[in-house]
Amino acid sequence: MRKRANDYRNFRRRFYTFNTSTKRFSRILQTQGINLTPWIGKIPVEVTVVTGKNGGFAPFLTSETLTYTGTTQITLSENATREKPLLVMTNNAFGLNEYLQYVFRHETILNSTDWYDPSNPNTPPAPQAVLTALGTDRVTKWQNKEYTFNVKVDDLEFKADNTVDFVRENGSQSIYSNFLTTPTGTDLVSAVNFQYEFPLWDELLELANANAELKENVEQGGSIHPNKYIGLSTILTDDWSGGNWVAPTSSYSNSKMTFTFNTDHENSGSYDTVTVKYTPASN
Repeated sequence: MRKRANDYRNFRRRFYTFNTSTKRFSRILQTQGINLTPWIGKIPVEVTVVTGKNGGFAPFLTSETLTYTGTTQITLSENATREKPLLVMTNNAFGLNEYLQYVFRHETILNSTDWYDPSNPNTPPAPQAVLTALGTDRVTKWQNKEYTFNVKVDDLEFKADNTVDFVRENGSQSIYSNFLTTPTGTDLVSAVNFQYEFPLWDELLELANANAELKENVEQGGSIHPNKYIGLSTILTDDWSGGNWVAPTSSYSNSKMTFTFNTDHENSGSYDTVTVKYTPASN
């Protein structure tokens, strides 16, 4: 009982210290013309994704307009300084959890064209070997969307000109990164730096590190790290020449924050275009 009480007091102390420092930091920034206060907390978000067409297989063959609503948890980044005000989206970054999971699932477990089809003997062996190693229970949980899938984005830099620096040169992991040898990957691309929380990958990584044959199958096309499928091209210039590239833009005020940018993935035929609108949470 005493330990539980101490743990609670420590939690309260850390929570109070964090919130106090965050508020103090926000007040300092306001003197520089930067008001972060409306954008810290659980912030409502509306998202529109216009998907590219001419992809490798359905549902990436034709363009769709998809809409999502929800909230994003935003807080002060651990990397923030007075000179560089940075926020981090810790949950449902840019409101894209659902969409990026949709892409990831269709690139992998729902991809019966060239990833997973038990009835097709010509399916590549590496994904099948990985799924066999994971076992029926884990695979069934994945098929049923029972694993957490969360997207984070850190180091969102708020500028005095009411823009947010959120895409940096060579600032994100490429699908060609090796996430087995280094968790953050090694091959970089100029795109939004989506960071994924997907526990099934962590479970596979633990198994693969103890099994050389399984590790080889992961490397040879059986990876289930979301970043191996999402984040193919730079978005700072037009890598597709398909007419749907947009320069990434952002803006914020006390009443609205918006972002527009492209994404793509392994079996894209062109860029997807993402439009994000945040409004402050009601008090």
